[in-house]
Amino acid sequence: MNDLMTENRLTFAEAGETCRVHSNTVFNWAKLGVDGVTLEHYRIGGRYYTSVEAVGRFNAKLEGGDNAK
Repeated sequence: MNDLMTENRLTFAEAGETCRVHSNTVFNWAKLGVDGVTLEHYRIGGRYYTSVEAVGRFNAKLEGGDNAK
């Protein structure tokens, strides 16, 4: 299992900028998912975070790549 707390942290706004989508879209990926795949995330206080690596795993799972574990 991956430890998000040790990976390169991104706010949902930063993740949205990286993926060229709105931060609300990132929130939906985390809470609702896409095709049964959800974005790994955590919350500290009132802020939600993910990681560069988690975004990569999310994309790999959606693409059905070999790294989709």
